[in-house]
Amino acid sequence: MKKKISFLTAMIFIMTLFSACTESSGGEPEYTEAPPVTAETSVTEETLPAETTVTLREDTIPNICSSRYGYYSLNADEKSVYDEIVNGAHHFEETIELTRTVSKERLEEICKLIYLEETSLYYISKEYSVSFNAETEEASSVQLSYVFDYDEVNSMNVLTEQRVSEILAKITPEMDTVDTIKLFHDEIILNCKYSVDGKYISTPYGAFVDGSALCEGYARAFAILCNKVGIENLFATGSQVVTDQYGNQAHEEHIWNMVKVDGLWYNIDLTWDDPTTSSKADALDDAFISYSYFLFPRFEVKPTVMIDETLFTLPEANSLEANYFVHYGYYATTYEEAVEILTRSINEAYDNGEHYVRIKFSDSTLYKEVVYYMFKKNMIFDLAPGKLPQSISLYWNENARSFQIEI
Repeated sequence: MKKKISFLTAMIFIMTLFSACTESSGGEPEYTEAPPVTAETSVTEETLPAETTVTLREDTIPNICSSRYGYYSLNADEKSVYDEIVNGAHHFEETIELTRTVSKERLEEICKLIYLEETSLYYISKEYSVSFNAETEEASSVQLSYVFDYDEVNSMNVLTEQRVSEILAKITPEMDTVDTIKLFHDEIILNCKYSVDGKYISTPYGAFVDGSALCEGYARAFAILCNKVGIENLFATGSQVVTDQYGNQAHEEHIWNMVKVDGLWYNIDLTWDDPTTSSKADALDDAFISYSYFLFPRFEVKPTVMIDETLFTLPEANSLEANYFVHYGYYATTYEEAVEILTRSINEAYDNGEHYVRIKFSDSTLYKEVVYYMFKKNMIFDLAPGKLPQSISLYWNENARSFQIEI
């Protein structure tokens, strides 16, 4: 005898898997704004249907790779179940009968994995139910529901693909992998605002077209671009400890990406790099963008974030070689090197009409030393005389050992 049951605990988990990425988790200011620095004053450093199939346009650029990292950790039966659910979801099926045997617990994990890794199935509801044998607890089917209908999904996909094509068209032969990733990073961030409200915030459509998204929307959009050009990538998840205005702490879920560059894995978090999370967001110009979390190693993940590896173990990510600051020459290992980088960057910014200078440090001691002398002692104004205004704004990220100045 078979028993049909709606798994409340599984539904609750999936419903909150990414939806709790609120402003305090994804939107916490990554660059803390300091008071403007002037030549006369100093700044005090703070602690730093069955036949219905979703289709795209005929000229859609096909994927070269996928974000299915966890999928390849499944055994043959589990992969078969995964594929059956994905195929059924593409046809908007409400009940998907399984031809392979898996336990209901394992089926729950597969459903979570599908929700995480299948960027094209953003329209699946986070609620689902499972039919299983009460004696053996073997699952026989899964019941799905959908947030958007067939017509709306196809319309969203057309507009999303148009935007994707526009971004891909900006890739030039001279660009290396890091340059391409930077293009994707910048295009999404500069055209999307972090938001916890909206119909499309968890979808790539939200990030690409609607212009507002949660961390989930940012991550899905970025993964789609990577898949189009063959940059191997995956989704990483975790929970972040956040504190409200009353001092109460809570765990909120977060999602970001990992990518492989020249055989090495790196983390990249577009949500944390989005300057619209700054307290000065409305006053920032389009050039303001953070790179503190651009191809960063695991040891630079925020200390308040607990990485979730229950579905699969993340690959090691220990290198800084492709990091933005290292790759583009803004990484200092000594005080003298920091002075040289800042001087060169200020001169280049002045000559090119740019408004931001960025730098990262090899260790916290050097970071604090440079911040102290440059901004508390106002030595920043001695580096390139006449090329800095009387007042500049400083944004710092002590966790990433980097700062950015607006000039």
